[in-house]
Amino acid sequence: MVTHSARARTHRWVQMRSFLISGLAASLVAATASAQAERIGLHKPITPLRSTLDTLGFFPPGGTSPFAGNAIGRLVQNVAVLIDTLNFPLDEALDIVLHHGSCADTLVHGLRTGGSNFRRAVFVDTARVAIDTGSAPFTGEFSPAQPLSQFDGSEASGLWVLEVYDQSADRMGVLEQWGVSINFSLVLTSAPHSAFGTPREFTLSQNFPNPFNPSTVILYTVPEKSEVSLTLYNTLGQFVMSIADGEQEAGPHVVRLEASGLSSGVYYYRLRAGNLVATKSLVVLR
Repeated sequence: MVTHSARARTHRWVQMRSFLISGLAASLVAATASAQAERIGLHKPITPLRSTLDTLGFFPPGGTSPFAGNAIGRLVQNVAVLIDTLNFPLDEALDIVLHHGSCADTLVHGLRTGGSNFRRAVFVDTARVAIDTGSAPFTGEFSPAQPLSQFDGSEASGLWVLEVYDQSADRMGVLEQWGVSINFSLVLTSAPHSAFGTPREFTLSQNFPNPFNPSTVILYTVPEKSEVSLTLYNTLGQFVMSIADGEQEAGPHVVRLEASGLSSGVYYYRLRAGNLVATKSLVVLR
């Protein structure tokens, strides 16, 4: 494992750190491995009555490169989530949710502590202390509000999104560092596998949750640096709003759609990147 000086760590403050924890077995059928990835030095503000989203791309090494096509499936056996550094003055005002694929798992909700901050807090189903019975600052292992086992059996590679929602009207904080550690089994697949796209692919994923009220998350991948627009239309094909617009780098992206001003019903969201276009529907419920 490569060690990094404090100075080198500072220069990588917006980069994802990913490294292999245990070697991949020689046989890919029924073999197991584990890897972890972290997002460090984020400085992402947590503001009142809004969600802060951060996206981690989990592409563990082994087999063919995930950026050139991959015939190896990596099925989740168990997941641990590290909230390394989250500074917030009133933890009971926070909801923390992990998104991946079509699943969303609530790590933190309804805390009754009046304390502040998370310091090297690890969420794992086997922990003896439930998060809602712990005390701030949260340090050590805790079982989450909902079991992380719902991710078991899903494809591990792809986008993992941490959402931090500030329920307070006047408290602010900062998300500095978080990550995931995943044990997974390796299986051969008959075709190259994709989970929310690799940087060479163009994908638009189904929003989650769906139906929703008042907000939902949309994940997509663009194959190269280009002008990107993500727009919302009603069933008559009339423009409703712009969700994202502007030049974006190649790779995965995530946005949150706030629909507080929309009526109930079916809408369509369209992603355009250069000459590539994809459309999906979503449902707003009141």
